[in-house]
Amino acid sequence: MDRDLSLLMISRALRSFVAGYVSVIVGLYLLDKGLSLPEIGAVFAVGSFSNPLLSFAFGLAGDRAGTKRALLVSLFTLIIGLALTYLSANFYLLILASALSGYGTVGGLVGGGIGASAAPLFSSLISRKVERERLNWVMTVFTALSSYSGAAGALLSGLDYSTLFLIGIFLAMASALVVVPVKEPEGEEATREDVLRGTDRGTASGVNERKYLALFSVAGALNGVSQGLVVPFMPVVLKLHFSMNNGLIGSLYTAIGVASATVMLLLSPKLSESMGIGRFIFVSRTVSAVSALGIPFVDNEVLAIVLFVLFMTLRVLPLPAQQALIAAAISERRRGTAFGLNQSSRLLPFSLASLLGGYLFGLGLLALPFVLALIATEGGASLYYKYFADLRLSRVSFQVD
Repeated sequence: MDRDLSLLMISRALRSFVAGYVSVIVGLYLLDKGLSLPEIGAVFAVGSFSNPLLSFAFGLAGDRAGTKRALLVSLFTLIIGLALTYLSANFYLLILASALSGYGTVGGLVGGGIGASAAPLFSSLISRKVERERLNWVMTVFTALSSYSGAAGALLSGLDYSTLFLIGIFLAMASALVVVPVKEPEGEEATREDVLRGTDRGTASGVNERKYLALFSVAGALNGVSQGLVVPFMPVVLKLHFSMNNGLIGSLYTAIGVASATVMLLLSPKLSESMGIGRFIFVSRTVSAVSALGIPFVDNEVLAIVLFVLFMTLRVLPLPAQQALIAAAISERRRGTAFGLNQSSRLLPFSLASLLGGYLFGLGLLALPFVLALIATEGGASLYYKYFADLRLSRVSFQVD
């Protein structure tokens, strides 16, 4: 494997390892520091809203100033955030730490939570270093490795807080330093694929690329709504509705991280090529949402665990194919913006939907958030199906009507 790709994967794995346990312990740590529950909620809220804004800003900066430079700055924000969290009990400094680190967004096991502002830059940089035929596979390996790393990191959650934050600061620093030798891709000239795509400068088809950006943003927003309604509350649902203890719930999340990565490696590239990317995304997300919908209607703990594992695993299964699709549809000079926009368009609605989900669960309406999540999931997945149902990455010519 190319040296730069190996370094980027090592960097992402180190970051995801830290995210795997920080996403588990940070709320408990803040409680131990004497913060009230409303104050902890405020810390998480700031992280939830800052993450998508940083994702978009860094993506835009990457396209203008260089993806590697923007990635390095993004990687250092996690170091600063962890250091502030560890060293200070001041509420306002903890708010700043949350803004930099992205506390409050779930998904650490697959790299979409703590420190998620770096994820679009990783995807953009990798997509510019891999030929189109290998892109789906490389994205799959990249995402699976991140999932394995996050699952491994979650196993350390029982260590004392000081040890965990010192390890986190050290590994986050290593994650940034590993990227330093990576070469900035040269992408000033329109590539052959950009010409075939109709996105080289001066062509009328450049309008199509803006349509793709809008399409991926709308799909990302609907996906964010579906996640925000139920995903943050799954541990609470499992504990209150099925009387599962914390140890079992923690083990389930680790198992899901390993299972999703393994299934992703074995099936994602093959299914996206055999079914077509849009159809693969639609089927995976639909089965995932239907599995989730069954959870509030069953009373058997074993069946609930099966449905929960299906829901969480299939939700992330098409992620590498989705990233490869964005990279294939968008020219190199706008790729950082595209990945950042997709990330931010997902996380902002996620934050708002989590407020609605908490309100509905608080009213005792256990099934309603799952029903609304299914509707939102189908809306986003249908867009992929409508425009990309039969698309394989062997194609380079796109048209959105």
